[in-house]
Amino acid sequence: MGKNILDAFVTAGRGEDIVSLAGDPAPQQSQTKLANAIVAAWYSGLSPLPGAREVTGFNEALVWTALSYTKPWGSCGGETGYWGDAPPDQEP
Repeated sequence: MGKNILDAFVTAGRGEDIVSLAGDPAPQQSQTKLANAIVAAWYSGLSPLPGAREVTGFNEALVWTALSYTKPWGSCGGETGYWGDAPPDQEP
């Protein structure tokens, strides 16, 4: 997924900006928008290319780790009826 995200940013003409951002541990305000776009791409799995129809890794997106109560669409969460039981850490 990381390679897909990097490739999309490079294709969008942001390669040099990423090199600059990676070399500066305290990014400038002008780099904050790029840093936020990189984080958004990791969490959403969506391509940073304007109008892109492809994703960079939807099922691997960090949003699914952050939202442990849900999963990517079309992914099985367990055996039939698993949704009827409270998660192990939520049982009384």
